Amino acid sequence: MIAKALAGLMIIAVLAAGCSSAVTEKTKKDTEVLTVFSTPVGADTYVDGEYWGTTPVTREVPGGTHTVELRYPGFQDERVTITVNPGYRTRVSLPLSPSGTSVSVQPATTATTFPAQVTTTVPVTTAAVATLSAGAAYATVVQATSGIWLTGPVYGINEGGQDNTVNMIRFPIGLANSSPTIGFNDVVIQFWTENSAPSTYSWNPSGMPTTSAFAAVRAGPQGTAVQAISPGEEVLISFKTTGIGSKTKVTVEVRPPAGAPLVISRKTPSVLLTSNILT
Repeated sequence: MIAKALAGLMIIAVLAAGCSSAVTEKTKKDTEVLTVFSTPVGADTYVDGEYWGTTPVTREVPGGTHTVELRYPGFQDERVTITVNPGYRTRVSLPLSPSGTSVSVQPATTATTFPAQVTTTVPVTTAAVATLSAGAAYATVVQATSGIWLTGPVYGINEGGQDNTVNMIRFPIGLANSSPTIGFNDVVIQFWTENSAPSTYSWNPSGMPTTSAFAAVRAGPQGTAVQAISPGEEVLISFKTTGIGSKTKVTVEVRPPAGAPLVISRKTPSVLLTSNILT
């Protein structure tokens, strides 16, 4: 009875990779789409031996089994095999290990499948969250009633690498197939930490993130600035902050012109790198 009740909301599968995670959702059309994320971002991506560009990157692929390989200077190459189901969008997140470090073998990470139109809260117990890797932690975020939802990991980036802090936040969002197009000129983002008051960000048409304006860029190798998000589309959001230290709780609210905001709460890791997945 429990299995039948959950079948309409969530399908649990095991991905054959030590530290990777994957999430799939039904696409607007009967096509198959693969998005690859990495930590750090900007890794060279090869799918079935073909160069796709640097992460994060999105392309249509035929359904079936595919090999994803990531390469980044100073880090060990990562290679996994994934299965893309017909008519579904699949997202895979791969953390890379610095070269010259030993890598411990970990159990395969739980991967979660969500239908595109889920609007109810999926119960997640503390034990269940513990089985998810940092890259899969976004699976616990509930889709807002406006139709905007988080579609991948939240990254805290140290742009410039001059100090041991996070000074840029980046994350992908999607829009449910049943939702109307939302113009970013009508969207406001609020951001705060446990140690600071909220900051408000408006949309920057130039596509450049600042400390007062957020950028919206189409997910994929081109990374072109966009002024709106359409149903079934995925867009990368980024904005700059003042330096945020380790082990700090941060909260982001994406406020559309109508409907509930998308609220994202995360914490910076204890050791900060150039690019970090916030959990």
